[in-house]
Amino acid sequence: SGSEGWGKKNWALVDLIEKQKVEFKYECPSGTTGFPGNVKANISYSLDNNKLNIDYSAITESPTHINLTNHAYFNFNNNAFRFSAFQFAIFNFQWKF
Repeated sequence: SGSEGWGKKNWALVDLIEKQKVEFKYECPSGTTGFPGNVKANISYSLDNNKLNIDYSAITESPTHINLTNHAYFNFNNNAFRFSAFQFAIFNFQWKF
C-alpha cells in the first residue's frame, strides 16, 4: 500500500488470449514492503458472457501476510443511463517487454 504499493508497480504481461483474457505477474523481493519472503503474484482479467472475472494468486517463500484485492468502483445506477446500453473501456494499459 502507499506510495510503494503493488498498484504503483509495473506488472509484466504473461499472456493475452484472444482479447478475452489478459494475465500479469509481479515479483516482490523479501522485505520490500516490510514483510518477509519473496512473493510471486499473478492476476488475470477475463471476459465470460459479459462478466468480468478477476483472479488472483500468490506464492510466498516464507510465512507472510498477503491480501490481494481490487478497488475498482463502477457506478451503473445513474438514471441517465440504461445498463444494457453502457459501454466500458480501459485505455491506460502500458505494455513493457
